[in-house]
Amino acid sequence: MKNFIFEKGNVTVYADSADGCRRLCEWVKEAGTTTQNAPLAVDTALNGEAYKQQVARAVAEIRRGEYVKVIVSRAIPLPSRIDMPATLLYGRQANTPVRSFMFRQEGREALGFSPELVMSVTGNKVVTEPLAGTRDRMGNPEHNKAKEAELLHDSKEVLEHILSVKEAIAELEAVCQPGSVVVEDLMSVRQRGSVQHLGSGVSGQLAENKDAWDAFTVLFPSITASGIPKNAALNAIMQIEKTPRELYSGANPAAGRYAL
Repeated sequence: MKNFIFEKGNVTVYADSADGCRRLCEWVKEAGTTTQNAPLAVDTALNGEAYKQQVARAVAEIRRGEYVKVIVSRAIPLPSRIDMPATLLYGRQANTPVRSFMFRQEGREALGFSPELVMSVTGNKVVTEPLAGTRDRMGNPEHNKAKEAELLHDSKEVLEHILSVKEAIAELEAVCQPGSVVVEDLMSVRQRGSVQHLGSGVSGQLAENKDAWDAFTVLFPSITASGIPKNAALNAIMQIEKTPRELYSGANPAAGRYAL
């Protein structure tokens, strides 16, 4: 097992051997001293018309009552190779994700940042923290505070968030002890780098015949990366999107003391 723990600007490395730990430490040092290049130019308009047509189809299906909400995504190709370790460290300095990951396996390299805790299980307590509703926080403190107030009072954002919390409650009730599911935190503002989200925390005690995998089965993929109702939204995504999502909004689970 190899893990990086990021906390208050420091990086702690865990590995399954002393040699592995030394290699990872050198890797972190090298990434940390990499000269920051200019931002990579990415053409976000590429295949833009096709994406707009996909969104228009989703909107039409929502208006017909086939589902309430769906998240339509698209892949954006990068023009050159990415320095993965340096990108991970820079991203952690510039952002405050709840989870992040990086791995190399069978010729594939991947890294990502997640603002949302889809699931955490400690003992028999399961927690999920849906995020829905977003505003920027790229200005001065007054600007960011105004955007926060706007987020908290926007009827569309509030409604979508409450619907997500309601779905999270229903999902946990399917695997938790009766009466144990509670909303620990409702609609607080979570700061994540250059943006801020409405977030809530929902928890419950797993039923005696249920475990973490049962919770994973009902909570994954997250409501906020699929839609409402989830099954209808997932079916729509398979029909609308042209390629599999693979790692996007996928699962990178970790278990044990140093699980990220």
